[in-house]
Amino acid sequence: MKWATLGIFVLAGVAAGCTSVVSLQPPFTQADLAPDPALVGTWVLYPLADEKEGTAAVWTVRAAGGAYDLTIPDENGELFFKAYLVRLDQYLFLDIVPNDATVKRYRPQLVPVHMVFRMWMDRDALLLAAISEGWLSKRIARGEVNLAHIRVGDDLLLTGSTKELREFALQYAQDSEAFIKVLFLVRQ
Repeated sequence: MKWATLGIFVLAGVAAGCTSVVSLQPPFTQADLAPDPALVGTWVLYPLADEKEGTAAVWTVRAAGGAYDLTIPDENGELFFKAYLVRLDQYLFLDIVPNDATVKRYRPQLVPVHMVFRMWMDRDALLLAAISEGWLSKRIARGEVNLAHIRVGDDLLLTGSTKELREFALQYAQDSEAFIKVLFLVRQ
């Protein structure tokens, strides 16, 4: 496993085939945190259209002092993450970062990265949209988006500051091509 792809295994087994963009820095400040007790609970991830029936995963979300502990099953047991519910203006985002135990399980020298989702939350449903790697790569190549990054193989790793990431998220929060709807979860 390449060190920069650590954040991608958030989707491994639950969204096979989806490409993702990860970031070294969080896209928020402490002032942007927007804890909501409605996020706490057990959520069933509906399989994507190209996945086999019976592959739905159960995500468990627990409150953890202004953040959340997120547990996601994988083929080797469970993966553990910190999740941060963030409000930037009127938009919600979920920032998911592997916790230390998950990082060490895969390799001690791996760097935990941020996987940022645009989020819509209803009482009993969550829709998470990841940054589209294809969309972002094209915009960067054309000079339309100026966001610090590096390529690690086929993966796009954002290296910009929190301020730059916040500005990017706010600028493109409503762009349905920038954030691809990939995960749909329903409260169990």
